[in-house]
Amino acid sequence: MAGVLNTLGVTAQILGVVVAFVGLWKTWHEHAAGEPFWGPLVMWARAVSRSTATWAGRMIRRLLRRRPETIAIQGTAAATFSAFGNIRVRVNWGPLPETTEAALQELHRRTVEMSDRQANAIDRLDDAIGEMRTDIAARATNLAAEIGRVENLSRHVAVGGVQLEATGLFLVLLGLALQGMAFAVK
Repeated sequence: MAGVLNTLGVTAQILGVVVAFVGLWKTWHEHAAGEPFWGPLVMWARAVSRSTATWAGRMIRRLLRRRPETIAIQGTAAATFSAFGNIRVRVNWGPLPETTEAALQELHRRTVEMSDRQANAIDRLDDAIGEMRTDIAARATNLAAEIGRVENLSRHVAVGGVQLEATGLFLVLLGLALQGMAFAVK
């Protein structure tokens, strides 16, 4: 009986570790977006090894009473930049008529035409700005809905991964309990 309980306990522990690892792996890959799983641990180990090596080097230098070497580099740098340019724009409407009355009427016609062009351009800009504001508001509404959908999906995936991890840990604890019972039966 003790052998069966011990075997069941070991099996439950192995199964629990596998299920917990699968849950952890799924959660990591859904939320880490391509980051390496062991990356933070490897970076920490590298930092510790570098600091340990630096500390050991300092201690060896102190013990051997060697001074650290200083390397001095001197230099100068200068940069200048200049730009020159002229831009000219000339708009011609053609020669004015000879008589003053005709010239004034032509100037008035051109002024009205320019004012109409300017007013039309302002109206087109106002219409375009209104369309852009409407489009931005619609996109903001769509974005808020999409963010909510992604948050719900992310929450669902994270909860599923945590459930798998908890199930795995429960199986490990069950295995330990079964092994404990097997030792008690002996």
